[in-house]
This record gives sequence, C-alpha cells and structure tokens, in this order.
Amino acid sequence: MALKDKRGVPVSTNSPASLDGLERATDLFLGYFADPLAAIDDALAEDPDFVMGHCFRAGLFAISTEKAAEPELRRSVEAAEALAHRANDRERGHIAAARA
Repeated sequence: MALKDKRGVPVSTNSPASLDGLERATDLFLGYFADPLAAIDDALAEDPDFVMGHCFRAGLFAISTEKAAEPELRRSVEAAEALAHRANDRERGHIAAARA
C-alpha cells in the first residue's frame, strides 16, 4: 500500500522514512533553508526505488543555473524512468516533465 504525502497525494513508496525525507527536502527547498539535496539523497539511500524522490532530485537539478548539474539531472531522470512501472500517474507526469 502506497503512502500519502502531507498534502494527501499518494507516492509510490511504503517507506515512512523515505517519505519523511521527501517532506523534509520539500520544506527545506520551499523555505530556502540548508540543503534539500542532502535530505532527498538521504531519503533515496533509505529507499533507492522511491520514484518521487528521484523526481524531486531531478527537479532540483532542472532549476539549477549550473551547466555542471546536467549529468546529475540526467542520472535522476534515468533512475526515475527505470522505476516508471512502479509509479503512479502523477509520478509518471513528473518523470515526463523532468525528461522534457
């Protein structure tokens, strides 16, 4: 059974620790605090198959103004795409957006 984030949206993980990591990374990102990348990397270390975690990570790199972020963006997109068969419709939309 997939969990729901604090906004009530389903995510394709059964790991509460990974979901907590996503929520922490989101709060850090939205508040311009600390390092949301480290928080999402911790969540992915807990659950490497956490589709939304890879999508969030890709999003962080997609908005970067550094050309050096491109390989990491590609890595995150490819990791998410490899898990697309486990993703829900919303997550597949995020994967497609990151690929675009």
